[in-house]
Amino acid sequence: MQSIGPYEVRGELARGGMGVVSIADFDRYFELDSNPPMLAYFLRAGVHLKLVQYSASERDLSRYLESDPQKISAWLDRGFARIRLGKLEGAIADCDEALRLDPDFPNAYANRGLAHLKAGNLSLAKADIETTLRLDPKHPAARVNLGWIRLKEGDGGGAVEECDRALADTPGYPDALRLRAEALEALGR
Repeated sequence: MQSIGPYEVRGELARGGMGVVSIADFDRYFELDSNPPMLAYFLRAGVHLKLVQYSASERDLSRYLESDPQKISAWLDRGFARIRLGKLEGAIADCDEALRLDPDFPNAYANRGLAHLKAGNLSLAKADIETTLRLDPKHPAARVNLGWIRLKEGDGGGAVEECDRALADTPGYPDALRLRAEALEALGR
């Protein structure tokens, strides 16, 4: 394990809600150390993700992956950032790499399914999301994304069912509540 410095530690500890302070700590750490451990890029990328700074997260994760291409969570996080940036081919490639490293990783299937969904490829999205649910039947995001697919296929009732399943497992899940309302509206209820 690489050692990390005091600014990096403080930055990592601040991830729980003080993101701007945390980014400032990481930036100061990089100013003080001309050759920081690559782990610092991975940790700062996580803060960027929480702050919805997807380009910065993608940049840090790309730098980190140069040194540790075996870190599954780095591939997954960069894939998620790329989905949010609309870089769907890159996101799918990152998820493919995560799945090469761990073929039973439900979140990699979920993210790849989301990328396919955003790209409009419903059949590939559905296959990945169903695999996610086979591996993790209570995965709320996968349930909601399956609901989106069902709604796009004209099955508003099926979309409501998927949302109800997600809400049974994760009460108050905001994405399920949003989709449920949209599906009910599409059904005229």
